[in-house]
Amino acid sequence: MFARVFDVQVLLGLFMYCATSALGVRMFPHAKEAMKVASSRFFMIEHVFGMITAIAVLHIGLARLRRREADVSRHRATAILVGIVLLLVFFSIPWPFFPYGRPLLRI
Repeated sequence: MFARVFDVQVLLGLFMYCATSALGVRMFPHAKEAMKVASSRFFMIEHVFGMITAIAVLHIGLARLRRREADVSRHRATAILVGIVLLLVFFSIPWPFFPYGRPLLRI
C-alpha cells in the first residue's frame, strides 16, 4: 500500500513539474543561469532526482524483498528499506531550515 500511495504522489508531482511549475521544465532553456542559484538548481534538478531515486529504491527493494522467505528478516529488511526511502524523501523536500527552503505555512 505504501508503494502505491508513493507512486500516486510521484505521478502527481511529475504532472505538476511538467505542467504547472514555473521552476520545473520551463527553466531548462535558462539552465546555465539557473544552476548558479541554489534554490533554482534544487527545484530544477535535485528535488526531482531525489524523488525519482527514492521511488526506484523502493520498487527495487520491494522486488528483492518478495523473494525472502523468513518473516523476521523480511520485516527487518522492509523497515530498513522504508527508512532509506524516507531519508531520501526528507532530503528532497525544501524544508525551511535548508538554504533553498520554503515556509511550512503561507499565510
